[in-house]
Amino acid sequence: MQREIDWQRATLLRKRLEATAEQLTLRRDAIPVIDGQSRKEEDEGGSQEAVKETHESPAK
Repeated sequence: MQREIDWQRATLLRKRLEATAEQLTLRRDAIPVIDGQSRKEEDEGGSQEAVKETHESPAK
């Protein structure tokens, strides 16, 4: 009896895992990919420009 219950649980868990994997695959296909390195360089470039503007502003 216990083996049958364990087998049913294992089957249910396997089905849940398969369904979850399918959902993740569908979500992955819908998520746009952004190049992290390019994004970081853009952010750093923007920060450097802000620093330049601060230093270039007239003192008086």
